[in-house]
Amino acid sequence: MTKDNDHLRYSMLALSARQLELKKTLPTDRSLALYQETIHLLLPHLPTRGTAVIATCVILCVLEMLSCSPKAWQRHLDGCASLMEAVGINGFVGGTEQALFWCFARMDVCGGLISSVKTLIDVSHWASGSIEADVELFRNATDFEQWANYSVYLIAQVLDLFGPSPFTYSSSSSPQRFRVSRTLATAMGVSPRLVSTTASPITPHHDHPQW
Repeated sequence: MTKDNDHLRYSMLALSARQLELKKTLPTDRSLALYQETIHLLLPHLPTRGTAVIATCVILCVLEMLSCSPKAWQRHLDGCASLMEAVGINGFVGGTEQALFWCFARMDVCGGLISSVKTLIDVSHWASGSIEADVELFRNATDFEQWANYSVYLIAQVLDLFGPSPFTYSSSSSPQRFRVSRTLATAMGVSPRLVSTTASPITPHHDHPQW
């Protein structure tokens, strides 16, 4: 894929350069130059919404996570989330796109945990749209990677259940919260009563930029 897509190749070089800069305490000029060249090469290809374009955007999200303030990182996460939703990528599409989704999902969850808000990609779009069906999909997994993804999914469900939206700050309705809390409790092997009676909606951290 990198052979035919210069923007993808440059994004990987930029991320590698940033990792070396952090490891060896080097100036950031090399990773910045590669990042700027990546953006220059990427922009004409954005309308295609191809897998290589999405891969470049995800890699740039990782790069910005290592380089930028939360507010600057959030801008790129927003754009990447919109791109993924526009092409219908989720956690079970298979192949490279599925791997890209779960890489992004981990960053989305990190952003939600930092600011105590829901994920940018609504968790109902992560798999089948039904939490009960999603749990069944994960439980039928036969590899460790999918079980790791299951953990990410459960954290996203907790954020969705108790956290406000990053845009509207509206929490889930009581019937929906009750249904989801029971399913989450079953998935995590705890008493449904424990989840429904001890948890309460979380308040956004206003000392951080809102994600």
